[in-house]
Amino acid sequence: MTDVRIGSLRWHLVDETGKRGVTVMSHIDQASELLTQIASEQRVVDRLCQTTEQLRLIQQAKRDLTNLTQEQIRDAFERRHALLGGGERG
Repeated sequence: MTDVRIGSLRWHLVDETGKRGVTVMSHIDQASELLTQIASEQRVVDRLCQTTEQLRLIQQAKRDLTNLTQEQIRDAFERRHALLGGGERG
């Protein structure tokens, strides 16, 4: 799709189905499109906050892991392996 702006109108040259056509985007259409983008802002911010919190928890887990002994880490791997259906090692 190609956008062409002439004055305050934006023209979209459409070629999505193999057919060519022209649609005109007026100020009303443009404002509606902008309001739709703005309405999604809080959802995007919330998602970003969740992702940031997940990253913080992962980084904290890595720091916590460095405080464990090799034996504790080995035991944790064995327990995790067993819980994931790998059975007991022996």
